[in-house]
Amino acid sequence: VLARRLADAGAPSWGSETRAELTAQWLRKWLRLTPTFEQLMQDFEVEHVGADGTIRGSVSVAGPLLSADGTLHVGGLMVLIDTISSVSVTACGGFSGVSIDLGATVLAPIEAGARVVIETRVLRLGRTTA
Repeated sequence: VLARRLADAGAPSWGSETRAELTAQWLRKWLRLTPTFEQLMQDFEVEHVGADGTIRGSVSVAGPLLSADGTLHVGGLMVLIDTISSVSVTACGGFSGVSIDLGATVLAPIEAGARVVIETRVLRLGRTTA
């Protein structure tokens, strides 16, 4: 019953700025500590976390983010996008889960040493999906 009530409730508006700041602090620490993502996320710099679920940061294309031809590996990029977008849901008061659909179109190769900016935002926070 409690789980259903939590699922039906919207994101809490009280404490939203505090929640965003705590999410930013947690994100900066966790991404460098987790053994799963540390190789891809170690250089990700958090620039902004908003109470509305916006997160902006950047990472240099180097090391484990490089493919064999010396450009950004699209799989690595997708891991970054998936991880940061999941944290966006948490930042606006939702419960992070798994991605239902995730896709990208790469228009041109991104060379080693370039800085990639990643910005995520929550467009809709529903009972079961965000």
